[in-house]
Amino acid sequence: VSKGSRKGFKPWTSYHENMVKKSKNKLYKEKKNQSADRIIAELMFGFWVDIFTKPYHNINNERLWPNLEADVFPNLSPSERDHSEIY
Repeated sequence: VSKGSRKGFKPWTSYHENMVKKSKNKLYKEKKNQSADRIIAELMFGFWVDIFTKPYHNINNERLWPNLEADVFPNLSPSERDHSEIY
């Protein structure tokens, strides 16, 4: 793609974002509601393992963990809420 041209441009999407999109597409094709619960249920186990790996650890408060631990795991005590322990 030449500078200034958007033709043929494909924005970068992470592997995990693609997994979520595939889950949504599957539900859409099956004419099922795309609720958070159904999308979560469609995701492969590998998604959940990978989402706790180092690239998602805190770097300048821009990553998932530990920023979302309380939201994602509200029923765990703060001492149990460590993403490395959950992994």
